[in-house]
Formats: sequence, structure tokens, C-alpha cells
Amino acid sequence: MARNKHKSAKRMSFKSLKVKLKAAKRKNPASVYSVLSRKHTRRRLTKKTVKHKGEEAIEAKMDEASASTTGITYDVKPWGKAKLTYSAYMNQIMVSTRNEDYPKSTGKDWAKYIKWAAVLDKHGEPAKVAQDIVAVMTESPTPALLASYTDNEKRAAAALMLVIAAAEEWRIDGNRKAGRAALRMIADGKLTFTEAFGDDAVFGPAMKGGTAWQRALFDGLRKPTDEEDELADYLSSSDEEDDDEDEAKDDD
Repeated sequence: MARNKHKSAKRMSFKSLKVKLKAAKRKNPASVYSVLSRKHTRRRLTKKTVKHKGEEAIEAKMDEASASTTGITYDVKPWGKAKLTYSAYMNQIMVSTRNEDYPKSTGKDWAKYIKWAAVLDKHGEPAKVAQDIVAVMTESPTPALLASYTDNEKRAAAALMLVIAAAEEWRIDGNRKAGRAALRMIADGKLTFTEAFGDDAVFGPAMKGGTAWQRALFDGLRKPTDEEDELADYLSSSDEEDDDEDEAKDDD
């Protein structure tokens, strides 16, 4: 099942990427995102190229879902279950949650970014929720920073994490890192969940028509907003050690 890919050369190391990002940002902020997209282009996140255990687990589930005709259930610890379903017609991974898996959850519209964002913003410590989501995306298994979540919060966190990490990444390579950057901004107190993933989201795919909007940014066809420019400063900060190892291997 082919994902949406762009043509690109060999994957660059993190150090090379940092140099290119800095130079690109000085010349044209929009090119920061095209560099990010090229880094991910034609790259399968396998055990060979990915050091983050969380990403390995997510990629394995994406591959499993794409080979299934009925979809698969993913137990997203520490929150709960979600379903990944592959649509061959649309060439997309879709994420859904069920009422029976979250019996105390309330309300409707559990398939919308704005719903998840509103629920997570009501948590007493949204910054720590964002840190938990990043941790699960990068390290699996990992202990949660927060001792407890309501069923609404568990459902919103599981859905948001998988949509960013699986569904959006399937559509456009690099979306997972952009989503993690938005979560880091929330953890840093720069954004709320609604500002990051609501109707006027900093994370482009969360908006209506967001896939085309994000692809135009990654392809350098539009300039980033001020918020997206700031978001670029939070890209890939957790990947330095891993990509430095890749660079050492490339130099051998």
C-alpha cells in the first residue's frame, strides 16, 4: 500500500538537517518544512532506521492495519483501545474509538480534533498530558506522568495520539514530527490543545482542508504562518541522539 511520498535523496543525518534548517529559515521560513518533508521522503520507519520504540510499535500496527480487511484494535497504554482501519479506496488509515471501551465517556463527535482538544484542555495539567502523549509516541512502554485520567481524557488522548502518529503520517511524511512539535509547545506552555489542534489549528492537518494546506507548506508552495514558524523551532528536538547514531553509521 503506497503512502503519499515525494521524490528525495538519501536520508540526511540530524546534524546535517539542523544546518539545512537554520540556513533555510534565514533564507525562507517556508523551506524549513520542505526540508523536513524531504528528510522523511521514501523512508519506511523500520527497526533499521527508527530508534524510538513507540514509533516502531505504531508503524507495525499501521502495516498490520493496511493488510487487514476489517481493521485492528490497538491498546494505547496508558489510555485505552482504538481501532485502525485501512481504506484501500482512499489509501488512508482511519482511527476510531468505541463507547464500550470507554463506558464512562460522555458526549458526541469523538472523531473530531476539536472534541479531543476541548476535553484535554479541561484537564488540570494539560502540559503534562502533552508530555505523556509525546512519551507514548516515542517510547513504548513508558510510565505515564499523570496518575489518572477520566474516560473522556483517556479516549481523547488515545484518539489524538493515533491520528497524529498513524493517520496523518500515512497521508504526509513528516506530519508525525510536526504533531509532536505542537505537543511540545503545549508542554512548554506556548499553546493550548485547542490552539494546536482546534478549528484554527497551528497543526495544519487538524483544520478543514488541512491535508492540502499542510502539503503546500511542506512543498514550499506557501509561506508558514507566524505560529508555524515558531512551531519549526520545536521540530525534532527529541531525535538528535538517534540521528547522530545514523550519521556515524553513514560515515563508516
